Amino acid sequence: MKLATKTWARQGSLGYALRSGAGRRGRVALFGWFLLLLCGGLFIAPANAELILSDNNAEVKIDPLSDMGMDEWKVDGKNYLYQQWFWYRIGDTDAETSLNALPHTTPVVSDSNGDGNDDTASVTYTDPRGLSIAITYTLTGGEAQSGYSSVNESINLTNTNPRSSTPLGVHFFQYSDFDLTPKASADDTVTFDSTYHVAQTAPGIGIGEAVVLPFPSRHEPGIYHATLDKLTDSGPSDLARTTVDLTDTATGDATWAFQWDLTLRGKQTVIVSKVKQLQIAPETVPEPSTLALVFAGIAAVVCAWRRKSAQ
Repeated sequence: MKLATKTWARQGSLGYALRSGAGRRGRVALFGWFLLLLCGGLFIAPANAELILSDNNAEVKIDPLSDMGMDEWKVDGKNYLYQQWFWYRIGDTDAETSLNALPHTTPVVSDSNGDGNDDTASVTYTDPRGLSIAITYTLTGGEAQSGYSSVNESINLTNTNPRSSTPLGVHFFQYSDFDLTPKASADDTVTFDSTYHVAQTAPGIGIGEAVVLPFPSRHEPGIYHATLDKLTDSGPSDLARTTVDLTDTATGDATWAFQWDLTLRGKQTVIVSKVKQLQIAPETVPEPSTLALVFAGIAAVVCAWRRKSAQ
């Protein structure tokens, strides 16, 4: 049901115009434009915007022109991701905007480790009010049948206005929807054990995400599609949680999100750095609570890094 609903929502605007209120006159007008472009030799078939990254046993698919964003993460041939993408707003009165709605650079893919496969992708989006958002993904795979992979994300948010300009109040959101098992509606559990670390687990499998810097201002566990509705409605929204307690969990078709509240001075850049690790447990098939402890190790590493950086 989730896939069918989303597939309908992602129907192209041209197809919608041909099917709906444009009517006969709209169809004639669209056909006329098509002929004009074709006769003028200007018709260009739309390029495939999907970016494919691969490394060892892992493959990631990213569509930087869709609000599905990164919508496949295959490890040893099986996909565990439905949707991960980013929204933002400037100020406190407007609704959130999906990054794919902004002008953007041509995406660039590259091979960072020299194995012949593209494992890194970068794209930059620009808000005309002076905000630049540059995203870089780096995929790392494990050995064949190891059940392991990681994705690092670095997001540069820059106020491109002059230094003397009024600072920008930026609210930046990441939304993630993983389906770790075929019975995601019953078996997946999301748990925040800190404001910057989350683990999603199911029997025998888990994924953890840790924010290296800066600390998120808010976070939210949820059941599809409650958090997504906040980000796509007509007004400003904030995620529910600013601290962590025993209620920071969700079980079912679980999702999670982070929110950063930033004030960017003119020419200032803030780098949001994150890492996700996915691990399919070996034959022992530990309980979800055991896998959650494994992924909590990411948070311990981040804590050590923060203490070292502060010295």
